[in-house]
Amino acid sequence: MSEYGLQLDREAVNYVLEDTRLSTLQRKLVKETDESVAIAIALHINECLLYPENASYVSRSSDLIQDAVMEVVRSQEHSWNVKVLCGTALGRLGSLHTNYTSWITWVWRQIEAAANKERLQTVCMAALEESIVKGGGNREGVMKLLETSKAKLEETTSELLMLALLDIMGATAKHWGQCFKTIFTEVVDIVVGWFMESVNMPDVRHKTGRAIIDWGVFWQGEMEFAVEQVGYFMEDLVLATRVATDEGNIELEDLEDTEEGSKQIEQFVYKWHSESCTREERGAASNQALGFLQMIDCVLSGIASGPVQPGTWSLAIPLPKIGVWFEVIARVGQSVLQWRWREDVAMSWLNCLVTSYRLAERNKVARLEERQAILMECVGSIGLRGLRMTWVGQKLLFDTIQLLVSSPWLSPEHVRPLVQIVLGERGLLP
Repeated sequence: MSEYGLQLDREAVNYVLEDTRLSTLQRKLVKETDESVAIAIALHINECLLYPENASYVSRSSDLIQDAVMEVVRSQEHSWNVKVLCGTALGRLGSLHTNYTSWITWVWRQIEAAANKERLQTVCMAALEESIVKGGGNREGVMKLLETSKAKLEETTSELLMLALLDIMGATAKHWGQCFKTIFTEVVDIVVGWFMESVNMPDVRHKTGRAIIDWGVFWQGEMEFAVEQVGYFMEDLVLATRVATDEGNIELEDLEDTEEGSKQIEQFVYKWHSESCTREERGAASNQALGFLQMIDCVLSGIASGPVQPGTWSLAIPLPKIGVWFEVIARVGQSVLQWRWREDVAMSWLNCLVTSYRLAERNKVARLEERQAILMECVGSIGLRGLRMTWVGQKLLFDTIQLLVSSPWLSPEHVRPLVQIVLGERGLLP
């Protein structure tokens, strides 16, 4: 109860716990108008659903229990917290249901019936997620759940419903990976669209980005698709931020991983440094750079999240352009931060830079020492601003420095500058 900021007196506790029969508890919940007592009863019901002595009743009377739960969900007398707990109870019922496929159909009917009430729809969607998390389901039912969820994800324009559907996808990806694999690439396309359009919704961007990283095993199983996607994002990053010029306007896909290719990348001119671009265009380009850097980092982090097998990494993760990508990421970030310092851009750039370098190192690309020097130069440029960063930014910088210092691939001559960022005269700690 403490997580809800509520307390019960001894008499109320005894009233809630005096019975473990679900039928009695349900009647109490339907009639209860005191929020603290109703929450306690709902929590107790969720526990009692999993008691072995209630198994036969749950199996025999699942329809009656569901109707009672939905009565509370639709009630005007019960609080939102109680309704959320009812969603959990509904999901646990689903995990124990003898016909999971028909239960899925029933839940979607409840969602459609609440078409004008998004919050109530999310309660039912949370039930679908809970049913998977608690070990329920069969292949037929899970495939039906995924296909319907994917269709809803394509249709919805609501951030609230999208996040609820994303939770269902995340649960099935974790517990029914073979089923989720069949729709992975289609779901990614939808989720990436939400990510890139959610410029002013950091919670949405964080959650969709987290999902993309968590699906690392699926990225690794679709390496051709993964490499293609990162390539598209890199091209879009350059297209959205670079100023087209008549001379030397080479396409990113045509760049070779050579010294000449590196020189060409250094000569790129970006919109935020161009007098031909308005202030609005410069700001828009920097925001697009932020979005693409975050998305590239998410996909590369997903690709890199699997176990490393010595001697097989380059075969398992074929990223032929990773050296070029690393340098483009480095130069874009340096350029936009020279134009206007933004901590969110700096830390997103740093994360993307470290992720791409680690993959470059694992693939043993050419001129690794030169690329490592570029990485250290970029880390140092952020470190110079360390004292003026927020505590969140400083912690992220600390974590990155710790990661780099403990990495077996970091050259000894680069360790001291990193230590200076932390312990030097103008370092973070003093």
